[in-house]
Amino acid sequence: MKIIAIFFVTLAITLVLDTDHAKGQSEESHNTAHGKRLWLKYNCFACHGTDGHGGGAGPKIAPHPIALAAFVAIVRHPRQSNMPMFSSKLLPDEDLRDIWIYMKTIPENPLPASIPLLEDR
Repeated sequence: MKIIAIFFVTLAITLVLDTDHAKGQSEESHNTAHGKRLWLKYNCFACHGTDGHGGGAGPKIAPHPIALAAFVAIVRHPRQSNMPMFSSKLLPDEDLRDIWIYMKTIPENPLPASIPLLEDR
């Protein structure tokens, strides 16, 4: 009898945790997709590259962006004169957080040795 009770308690806990985990994943993927749309909408790619790895007037900011608070501060009051300032009216903090989440999901560039086309023949 105790074994059955333990089984059902364990099963219930597992179901609750899996539901919370799945909810967190769907919210995170929504934030990532929204962040990508904003990245394109605000033309961030024009200076920071399509994948945030730099390549223009802006520095590399992905896949390991700076801390969120620092990211927000720089976007609100850029150090470089060529970066436009994005006020919280134009780009709310929640949207800026989604862009930051998107930056965290971008993978590293592959090493040249891992690209078959670049292998020595």
